[in-house]
Amino acid sequence: MKTIKESISSKEFKKLMIYTRGREDLRRNTKKNLLRTFVFLYYTGARLNELQTLKIKDVKKLLEKGELFLFTQKTNSQRKLYLSPRFKHDLINLEFEDDGECNLIQRAGHPKSSMHPLSYITIVNKFIKDTLGPNYTSHSFRQGLLTEMASKGINVQIMAKFVGHSSFKTTLNYVKPTDEMVMSSLVR
Repeated sequence: MKTIKESISSKEFKKLMIYTRGREDLRRNTKKNLLRTFVFLYYTGARLNELQTLKIKDVKKLLEKGELFLFTQKTNSQRKLYLSPRFKHDLINLEFEDDGECNLIQRAGHPKSSMHPLSYITIVNKFIKDTLGPNYTSHSFRQGLLTEMASKGINVQIMAKFVGHSSFKTTLNYVKPTDEMVMSSLVR
């Protein structure tokens, strides 16, 4: 039986943020990495490995200019991140006291080096599953963003460009209609 992958919407995002902030047992660095990760995934639909290429100076540039080019290893291309007012608000509320050369996602005690990609993915996905349930992963952010964009009638080519897909067919695979979307589409 194929497992249904759930989308992360604003409700799940808020739950992750509140739960992460409230966890007293998390090390400061882990908490900071998770909060930064969740904010970026929610607003950009980025992949975890894309976040590992970002430095604090990139975040500052995004806040200053309102956009930032992000290198996508999977497709060996660039995509542009855009700063919405809500994204800006949530970014400003995160800790970025580090040197601009430090990584956005940091190894504990080594802010200028990144965590091993597989370790990072494992930590993030375990935290998401423990918080939201077994049908959620970091890719649920991407699915949730694209599903929400589709529900607003946004052109699929715009959606594909936004998340860095070369084909709109790939983008459509991420759109998972919600019960509300289906119900509102009934014609009879």
